[in-house]
Amino acid sequence: MRSSSGDYLAVGEQMIQRLTERVPELRDVLPVAEIGDLEDGDRLRSPMAYVAYGGDVAVTSSATGAAVKARQVWYAVLAVRNVRPTAGAVGDSHREAGPLISKMIGALTGWQPAAARAAMTRVTGPAPSYLSKFSLYPLQFEVDAMVQLATGE
Repeated sequence: MRSSSGDYLAVGEQMIQRLTERVPELRDVLPVAEIGDLEDGDRLRSPMAYVAYGGDVAVTSSATGAAVKARQVWYAVLAVRNVRPTAGAVGDSHREAGPLISKMIGALTGWQPAAARAAMTRVTGPAPSYLSKFSLYPLQFEVDAMVQLATGE
C-alpha cells in the first residue's frame, strides 16, 4: 500500500510535475496560490495550468490515528489568454484549449501519483469561466490517498 509520509497534499505537487513533463506546451504549471489575480494577468504566461486542492471525503482512519485514507478532489485548470474572435468565428482561446485539454486529461487519467493508493479518475467538474483576459477550463479528478499522520506523541 502506497502512502504519503506526513504531507496530506502531496498529490498536488506530483500533479504539477506530471503536467509539466507530459504537456510541454504549457508555459507554466503552478499551484493555485502562485497565480495571483487573473484579471490583472498581464504578467502571466499563456497557456498555463494551475493545480488546486478541492477537498476530500475521509474514508477510513487507523485505530491509532497514525494514518488516514481519503478520497481527495483535485483540479487541473487550464488558463488560456483570450483573443477577440473575428465575426462568426470561434475564439482563439477555444482553438488553443481543445488539444491542451485532451493532453491534460490523458496525462492525469489513469496515472497513479506516488502519494496515492490508486490511479486518478476524471469526474464531472465545474463549467468553464470566461474572464476578461483569460478563459479557464477546470478539469476535476479524484484519487484515494493514504497519508501517514503525526500522532502527537
